[in-house]
Amino acid sequence: MDSKSDFPKLLRDYRKENGLTQRSLAAKLGLSYNSVVDYENGRSIPSPQSREVIAQKTGIDISRIPQGKRGAKTAFSPLTEQEQLFAEQQHDIVVKYLLHNKLPFDRWYDVVIFRYLQAVKSWFSRPDLHKYTFSTIAQHNMRSAVMNEMQKRSQQPVTVSIYDYIPGTEFTYEGRLCDPRDNVNTDFELLQSNAKRNRRVKQ
Repeated sequence: MDSKSDFPKLLRDYRKENGLTQRSLAAKLGLSYNSVVDYENGRSIPSPQSREVIAQKTGIDISRIPQGKRGAKTAFSPLTEQEQLFAEQQHDIVVKYLLHNKLPFDRWYDVVIFRYLQAVKSWFSRPDLHKYTFSTIAQHNMRSAVMNEMQKRSQQPVTVSIYDYIPGTEFTYEGRLCDPRDNVNTDFELLQSNAKRNRRVKQ
């Protein structure tokens, strides 16, 4: 069995043997939840940087971990052991933040987790932040990530139906971009009728 086909099982076995969920393993490795899911399902290959982190944190032989350009990369340097332990201990902050703001986990966890981990890095590298609670720093980072993502999504084009109403004209027939009562064959039928009449006149 080559390393590419062997790695998903090795990672999955490591996670289960250590009683970790895919989300907690992602936090431990400093990777996104989707990256861990893709690695375990063989849909993605770790980048060189992620490959080294996985080997270091899990003890999996690096020669059995494939690497490729398409692998997910961390947006910051890997967490130290102390930072990793702290991130795992404080992970409830992420869960509570999503629940409090009614943000679905499957859509928003990956949006906030990187900023949460960046808050961990900042907490250890910047003692001046200790005048605030870590929860305050983490929530500020996550809120910023959510606002940026919402702004990005609001700028994406919206698909509408041709049967939608034009804003402000909901109660008028003209408000329709196109009305389902419209007979799109009317012009064609009219041409057919005219042609038949012309043939009768010629006869």
